Amino acid sequence: MGVELATESGLVLELSWATPGREEGLALALGRGENRASSDLIDYEDVGGVQDWSSVLGYFVEEVAVAFYVHDEGSSVRPWSFRIGVSNGSSVTVALGETSDHSIRYLPDNLVVIFGEATARNYEVSDSLQSAWGETVIYAE
Repeated sequence: MGVELATESGLVLELSWATPGREEGLALALGRGENRASSDLIDYEDVGGVQDWSSVLGYFVEEVAVAFYVHDEGSSVRPWSFRIGVSNGSSVTVALGETSDHSIRYLPDNLVVIFGEATARNYEVSDSLQSAWGETVIYAE
């Protein structure tokens, strides 16, 4: 399960649920689309016509942020949310969780996509060091 974001240049950012042993988190991988393995287990969905996605598609990436948490006492710090901000001021956040009754709840083996800043800032999980909005690690104008 994951979300792949592809660029016109052929770079693909893959965000997926990662479970190295007991330590769950969000895995991040960056690579070339043509080098990606095809699988019958993966369903690809073009979101170009989906209204929420249209707010971030076709714009330059200006900001990247990540949020971390400690899954269990004695575990390493793991990413649980990743946000991309684009040149029109919009952003998309991919985090561990699911939607239920119009709200987001933590479920580590699912991913939720968030388009609103307020929603991302208000979504927190126990033992998180930041909300899903995260802390900026790359900022370019």
